[in-house]
Amino acid sequence: MNKLKKIELYDLKDLYHHHIVEDFAIYERPPLFALKNHFKKQVMEGYLFIQNDLDTAYTINILSNQSIIISLFAVYKEYRNQGIGSLFLKDLIQVYDNKVIILEVEIPDKSKDDLERIKRVRRIKFYQANGFVLHEDISYKIFNVPMYLMTYCKEDLSKEQIIALTKETYSKALDKVLMKMVDIK
Repeated sequence: MNKLKKIELYDLKDLYHHHIVEDFAIYERPPLFALKNHFKKQVMEGYLFIQNDLDTAYTINILSNQSIIISLFAVYKEYRNQGIGSLFLKDLIQVYDNKVIILEVEIPDKSKDDLERIKRVRRIKFYQANGFVLHEDISYKIFNVPMYLMTYCKEDLSKEQIIALTKETYSKALDKVLMKMVDIK
C-alpha cells in the first residue's frame, strides 16, 4: 500500500543528514538551516512516499499561489529502478492538482562526460514519461548552472507564463540578492 506523509519540521534534520546529503551534491541542496526556516514560514513543504510501511522517497517543494517548484526529488538508493518515482509523482500530481508543477533538469549537452550525459537524458525521459513537458526554448540558469525547465499542467502554458510562474515561485524562497542568481529568458 502506498501513501504520502507530509514531512514535519522535526523530520527534516534526520532526512537531511541520512538522505539529502547523500542524494544531492553540496551545490544542489540548500543548507539545513534554510530548509528549516522555509518550512517554518510555510514557503516550502515536503512529502515522504511510503510503500509497505517503509519510507522509500521524498520531495521538498517551493510553494506559491499558482505553482510549485520541485526543489529536491529522490528515491532512496535501495528502492531505485522499481517504479517508485513514477508512483510518487502520480500522487504528487494529485496533491498539487490545482497548481502548475515546475522542476529543473540539467542540460545533457553541458555534461562533463558521457556517463553524466546519459544520466541527464534518462532523467528527462523519466519526467516526460510521467507527463512533464520539456521547455528547451527557455534560457535558464540558476546560480550560473544552465538548466532546462519542465512543467506539468492541465493546460498549455506560454513561455512567458512559465517564466512568470518560475520567478514568482522562486521569489517566495529567495531574497532579492539570491533572485539575481536566477537568470531566465
